[in-house]
Amino acid sequence: MYQLLTEIPVPASAQFVSSDVLHVTSTFHDHVRNVRKTVSNSIVLNDSEATSSPMQDVGDEVAYTYSPSRARRAVLREVKNDGKPKRFVEIWNKSALVTSFEVTEKHGAFYTDDHVASLSFSPSETSLIYIAESNPLIATEDDPYRKFRYTPQFGEGIAGKRRPTIFLFCWKNGLGEPAQALTALSIASEALFGQAIFSPAGDTLYATGTTVLLISIADGTVKDLTPEDGNLYSWKVLNTDSLRRVVCSRSTPISPHELVLGEFSETGKISWRVLHKPTLPPPLKEKLDNFRASVIPIPERFPTETIVIQLAVAPRNEMDIRPCITMPHGGPHGVTTTAFNPANVALALEGYTLSLPNYTGSVGFGETAIRALLGNCGTLDVEDCIASTKHLIKLRISVEGPGKQFVMGGSHGGFLTGHQINTIDNKVIGQFPQMFSAAVARNPVMSAGELSSTDIPDWYFAEFGESYPVYSSPSVVELEQGLPPRPAKQAPPLVTPEMYARVYRASPIAHVDNVRASVLLLIGAADLRVAPTQGIEYYHALRQRAQEGTRIEMLVFDGESHPLEGVEASRIGWQAARDFFKWAERLV
Repeated sequence: MYQLLTEIPVPASAQFVSSDVLHVTSTFHDHVRNVRKTVSNSIVLNDSEATSSPMQDVGDEVAYTYSPSRARRAVLREVKNDGKPKRFVEIWNKSALVTSFEVTEKHGAFYTDDHVASLSFSPSETSLIYIAESNPLIATEDDPYRKFRYTPQFGEGIAGKRRPTIFLFCWKNGLGEPAQALTALSIASEALFGQAIFSPAGDTLYATGTTVLLISIADGTVKDLTPEDGNLYSWKVLNTDSLRRVVCSRSTPISPHELVLGEFSETGKISWRVLHKPTLPPPLKEKLDNFRASVIPIPERFPTETIVIQLAVAPRNEMDIRPCITMPHGGPHGVTTTAFNPANVALALEGYTLSLPNYTGSVGFGETAIRALLGNCGTLDVEDCIASTKHLIKLRISVEGPGKQFVMGGSHGGFLTGHQINTIDNKVIGQFPQMFSAAVARNPVMSAGELSSTDIPDWYFAEFGESYPVYSSPSVVELEQGLPPRPAKQAPPLVTPEMYARVYRASPIAHVDNVRASVLLLIGAADLRVAPTQGIEYYHALRQRAQEGTRIEMLVFDGESHPLEGVEASRIGWQAARDFFKWAERLV
């Protein structure tokens, strides 16, 4: 089921080509080629219905955008030629190619991430800005060692990127060949720019999270546009027509993403209609209909709550209660939303109840809840997760016993996984010896004091209650208004023996002697966030202390980074976790 579910296209972006035509881009896992594929289609909007064209592979398109008039389309394209990439910038006027300009020698890879990338037409629609990696530095007479000088990369998410540069592409159409010019808009090497756009006009913002908000720039008024229908939809705004329409995707923990359109009436009321739903095989749809999802608050642990995916029909007796997998999220200041996750649903279809706790420190519950976790990692978050497990047992959603309770998490969720399988030192877990029969940890933080090779050293200081000053230059507003100067720039702190000892005691590795559960570790060898050595050393420590009848295993994925999100790594990691839990069920 995992393969089938991950092959369902998920809407990633949408743009209005005209007042009644949408261009939609979606992504899915191609398990034959082991790549994440991108497809696109057009949707024609009528008064009462929508007509969709078949989805087509976007091929070698890296990114695209439409001009303000929507008559022109810019495409960033990367073509593989004898294993080497060739890059082009293309401008289209409806179905006609206006200009194609090769930029292979001008710069490195295009930026397409969510943090730095941009692609924007000028209001006149005669120029375009985008961001790409500048070419490698070369030696000069003034600096013969320039090629070898250290330049830090950005880290996880955009690994290998070091010098994002804004490029301005201009073209002029006339008689003969169109004139083309590409200019790098760069200044001092210390300044790095991203997310550049030409200035538009507007007085309204759409914001998205698990709901859709309409925010007035004029007076700050916020209006929730999400229909109150009792469903656990998680929403994402994809685009607007800048007038009265907004296109979104939405899903629930047990229903895949669908495309919806919101339209404002003359009186300001919004109505929603579904433009596209994925076509599911009847057997799969029937199985999904047998599940229900709910959000369960945990008593006396506000704001802790857990999202539960379980069979819709209550079990007849205790023997029928399914094994439960507790799945804490990472961050720790992340959050598990009610969005559809194919890997999670596939586990539910394999015969498990899922509990996805949002513990203290999760985003979405206010600044106070976030700051409450600082200095309390390894205690407060662990106790919240254990409390959620105990509460589900009390509600008879799950039960105790060998082969009945499992735990799985990645990054900080792996940190929590490591804590939840020690059975003595933690005062809460000690009340339930051997509560969890098996655990799966993905790129876990197991020894928080080992921060020499992380791309976010400030995380380890801040989360464990240590000061880590972060400096940024004054903003233009501060300078114009003559606000008091910021504190002087300070050097970042170093790990002292005292700090290391305290953070070590708060880490899972300090309690490795108490582990009684079977453990599977999934490690990305190219992880820049949490050093792979943390999981590898934990593996060896467990192997040397393994109890009779338990299994300690580890899979290492070369080339995979912190999320382990490559198509093959995702599939193999999921299959290995499922097989590991299936084995542990037999402990009954």
